[in-house]
Amino acid sequence: MEWKSWLKICKFIISMYIFISYFRSIGKDECFVCGCLINFKYNPKMRCDIPVLLRCCFCFPLRYGLLVLAYMKQIFSLLFFAFIIKGLCDLQFRLEGFSCMEYSIYLVVTTLDMAFHVLFIISAHTKDYRKMRVFYMYNIILLGFNVALIGLFTTKVFCTYVIDYVENKNWSIIVPALLITVILLLSQGYLILLVRSEFLKLKNNSHFEFVNKAADERCTGNLDFDKDILV
Repeated sequence: MEWKSWLKICKFIISMYIFISYFRSIGKDECFVCGCLINFKYNPKMRCDIPVLLRCCFCFPLRYGLLVLAYMKQIFSLLFFAFIIKGLCDLQFRLEGFSCMEYSIYLVVTTLDMAFHVLFIISAHTKDYRKMRVFYMYNIILLGFNVALIGLFTTKVFCTYVIDYVENKNWSIIVPALLITVILLLSQGYLILLVRSEFLKLKNNSHFEFVNKAADERCTGNLDFDKDILV
């Protein structure tokens, strides 16, 4: 069995495990990411506060900045979607080694990503924190998949091609590839922090508590009994 088949099996197992852990954490005071850990025990000393950002890219309003990023991502996704459709219709790509199965996988993943971004755009316009929470969880799962895929792909490429580049000291190819990978992961992590900050902001603004501190008035009644009434 090829390494791509094993990779697909691992992705399926990880996704099922994450979804099961999420549904088990519903209704409990725990994070579903922490619920994915098998022997996790909460310790107050291990608590680390995640920063809440107030600005997008340190200058734009948070919600509007996220909307601009989402619309830009949708434009690039539509362009990539058109490229995939063209690749499926063009026989030249198949002759170059791209199979119909690979293009179908890219098509499904791109469609899923576009659907989640549409959900985020709707939630940002309507200020619905519940829909935004779904997009937030999707980004966390996507980041985990990307880290796993990049790790496996880097190991595969290093064992087959990069060793020759290292021996020949072709750092002009290795260093830019590593920098691009790190920048992509950091940008996705920053996007998760932005979405989480907006989600918490909308959630806090949607809950109001009214406390009536006025004391209840005491009503007093006098009952006069007439002793002349015959029983």
